[in-house]
Amino acid sequence: MASNIVTVQPSFKFLRTADGGAGTFGSDLWATYAATRTLRWIDRLPDLQKRVHIAGFLQSCQNSDGSFSWQRGLASDIWATFYCSQTLADIGHSVNASQSFVEWISSLQDKDGGFAMMPGQTADVWATYYATRVFREILKLPVPNRHRLAEWLSGLQRGDGGLAWNITTAETDTRAAYYAIHAKHAAGLDHDVKWDDQRLRGWLQSLQAPSGGFRFSPEYAPCLWATFRATKALSIQNWQPSEPEACEKWIVQRQRTEGFARWEDYEVSDVWANFSAVGALQALNVTINEGQKDRTQRAIESFSVDGAGYTYRQPSAAGDALTTASALYSAVDNAETDSVEQLSIWLQKAHMPWEDGVMYMPGRGAEIRCSLWAAAALDYAGRPLFDTGRLSNWISRLQNPDGGFGYWQGRGSDLVSTSAAISALESLGQHFAEHVDVARLTSFVLNCIRGGLGSNVPNGPITTSSTAQASRLLVKVGDRDGGLSLLEHLPQRMRLSGYVEQLGGPPTLYATYQTVLALQANDLEIPAQISRFLDRLITREGYIGWTPLGASRQDPLILPLHGLLSRKLGEPLFRLPELVL
Repeated sequence: MASNIVTVQPSFKFLRTADGGAGTFGSDLWATYAATRTLRWIDRLPDLQKRVHIAGFLQSCQNSDGSFSWQRGLASDIWATFYCSQTLADIGHSVNASQSFVEWISSLQDKDGGFAMMPGQTADVWATYYATRVFREILKLPVPNRHRLAEWLSGLQRGDGGLAWNITTAETDTRAAYYAIHAKHAAGLDHDVKWDDQRLRGWLQSLQAPSGGFRFSPEYAPCLWATFRATKALSIQNWQPSEPEACEKWIVQRQRTEGFARWEDYEVSDVWANFSAVGALQALNVTINEGQKDRTQRAIESFSVDGAGYTYRQPSAAGDALTTASALYSAVDNAETDSVEQLSIWLQKAHMPWEDGVMYMPGRGAEIRCSLWAAAALDYAGRPLFDTGRLSNWISRLQNPDGGFGYWQGRGSDLVSTSAAISALESLGQHFAEHVDVARLTSFVLNCIRGGLGSNVPNGPITTSSTAQASRLLVKVGDRDGGLSLLEHLPQRMRLSGYVEQLGGPPTLYATYQTVLALQANDLEIPAQISRFLDRLITREGYIGWTPLGASRQDPLILPLHGLLSRKLGEPLFRLPELVL
């Protein structure tokens, strides 16, 4: 039988955007929710064929227990489950309330009554909002342990009257208030949650800027996201902004010919800006006229992906930081000078003035993995971010009371995000110990270890990648013996010259990359046979897969991991960038 192994990495042409970035031009479940919900709000739901395509895309993200993830087979979380199930409901598709689904979502509730994004994480107000609404609106079931949930929600109010991300964080934010108020209402706890309503109302109203829009907190610029969250939170409480007419005027001023734009002095329309504008106008009881509906519908339809759902902007303009960073690695390696310049500028501009982290897509929220990939790729290209101090301070503020970091502001901690935060600081040339509480960081990492192996969240599933990330982090905080001890079990997790994520599974490029990073951190030799595994990942058609099982298309995020790992094997002194996903 002829071998399907080739030894030359195939070429791949990245999909480039007109503004110099790169993207997949594919559907996004978060954008698909916003697009569909907006069209439902203005009574312009897509036609039957498009609804079938949307359903097919979202159902491809559903796992066997009924919950959802970014894609089938990945660990489920309540974020993906909320957005997928709500969108399916909007287009007339029910989600089966199976026993396994109910058991999974129930497992997200902690002893204090709040809900986490995935089992084992710290409860936060984002996840609590998603879970309560899925229970009531999708599963049609009462939220469990309502008394404890009421106490948990009551514990979110802070001295300024605002509401925080969880019961241990100090920072208050408009988004946290929206999620908490909505969760209280969805769970039927309007009379059970003990907040000082007068102070809460005053705090929310104080976040209205003189221009009329709302801010997340006083240091932010007003934006449509915050304006929707604030006006809807006020509406649920039967309150209103101090200046409702000014708020309405400010929202209407954000509409461009191509749709609504998120900030003042920002001209690019995107799906979430349109969603937020329509939602805010509804919260203000403003009638949206037919002309506004027409422009909004045209904007949403321009974000449609053929045969699937929607993306954040027009598909050909929907560059993202992860794919653009991947393209930059490729451009540097291939000495494509013009592309290096364009891709670098795009990543630098994704560090926008309105949020302090690097955004996944321009106009979208800042996220820690995107910040790492952007910083690391720019460092690889010899191109710095323009404002490393602002990004470093943002990363510092992301550290949670448990010592770990979450994907974005207010999210519960996990090992991937924690690893990304520390590596991003180092990619910026910073000493991470000057920006984070090392003792609390160490405590979180140790809480993700049991039986000599690691999990992404405390008491979560054991994986090779989490074990490798925990080892690397322990070395960074000065516990070299602890870091080394975590590698003792990893030889047992090698199969077909690569590393498996879980025993019994296939070897994966990601687990292998993470293991090599841990070996590098511990100054250990890299097994030479990994080169054979890298060859096995390349199919006859020229695609590189995550596993030797093959690939039907090329995932662009695979390419830098495969290429950089190949370089590491050929150049032992090369420092492998600490990329995580």
